[in-house]
Parts: sequence; C-alpha cells; structure tokens
Amino acid sequence: MFNKKLKGQDLNELQKRNALINQYVLIAQALELQKRVWLNGVIEKMGFDTRKSWEVDGKNGKITELRTPEIKQNEPQRNPTNPQ
Repeated sequence: MFNKKLKGQDLNELQKRNALINQYVLIAQALELQKRVWLNGVIEKMGFDTRKSWEVDGKNGKITELRTPEIKQNEPQRNPTNPQ
C-alpha cells in the first residue's frame, strides 16, 4: 500500500486553501440565509400564509406552495426508535 504525506510548504499551502474554501462556504451560507429572510418578508407582504412552505422560482418569480405528503389515517406509523 502506498502511504506518503505532504510535508512543509505543500501541507501549509493545502491548509490555507482549505481555510479559504471554508470562508467562501460560510459567506455563501450567510447570503442564502439573507435571501430566505428577504423572500419570507416579501411573501408575507403579498398576503401568503407564512406558516406554510413556499418555493419561489428564481428565473420567472413563480411562487408555489410546497406540500407535504399526507399520511392516511389507517396506515400504521413507523416508530423511529424501533424501525421495522
């Protein structure tokens, strides 16, 4: 089995690049959160029920309600602590 490690300057460069990537990931996550908060405000101003989940198409602005699958009354429920 081939087993070698990066040393010195190469390892330092890799760590710096990973740190830079992590910073950009955090920036992207913060911008996504800002966008969601802003969209929630716009959706509320338009009179939509904010307790429901809405999806906004970024290309054409179409707003659609996200529906959760309905559970039938007679269907047995799975127990997450004891899945079978």
